[in-house]
Amino acid sequence: MSVIICESSMHFGEFNNNDVYHIETSDVYRKKLETNGISTVEFILYRGNNKIAFVEAKHSFPNLESVEKTNDELIKICNKFAHAIEIHFSTVLNRLSDDNNDMPDFFKTADYGNLQLQCFHVINGSHDNRTLSCISEKLRKMLNVKLKIWGIKPLDVIAINHNQAKKWGLIYTVPCGGCIGKSDNIPSRCIYLDKKHEDSNDLLECNLCDRQVFRGCKKQAPRQQQLISN
Repeated sequence: MSVIICESSMHFGEFNNNDVYHIETSDVYRKKLETNGISTVEFILYRGNNKIAFVEAKHSFPNLESVEKTNDELIKICNKFAHAIEIHFSTVLNRLSDDNNDMPDFFKTADYGNLQLQCFHVINGSHDNRTLSCISEKLRKMLNVKLKIWGIKPLDVIAINHNQAKKWGLIYTVPCGGCIGKSDNIPSRCIYLDKKHEDSNDLLECNLCDRQVFRGCKKQAPRQQQLISN
């Protein structure tokens, strides 16, 4: 069974069900921790090669010239990473009772002593490498103590943009009509593109040409179904 996680107008996946733990919607977080001012990342992913990534997603990031807003955002992100790591291992050790039934078996029995922990902050948009590098450095400095405690390498704390996340295999994509041999005059965007559509998590991307396409559109064009689906 595969999993796609929709966060910050991005579709993360397609992941094997046993390789991803959607900690933000987990029972232990929702029932016991969320209402106590405790935050967490979106999900935890086993990436293969003995690597586990704690993934946080955001629609945007403040302009770095706005020092106060930037610091406030960085504090929130660091808290999410720090809390998520502690929540995860507390759950694995059954410190929060047995509310771990929705945790995939891999994460319950993993040999964490031999796993490399990573923290990914994925920002929706096209932030340049210089900005992302600056954000990464600031996160590493603010998380320095936690990184030492958990044996996480500073370079494993990374801020990446949407396109980089695609290249790393974190973003779910589908071929658009033009790329799978359909007529080029079929639009690569549904004619009913509007705010309601964007909020419905139907917006996907072509994995070849980067055009945006809709899958599962429930609206029908009266004369033709101007829709691209997989």
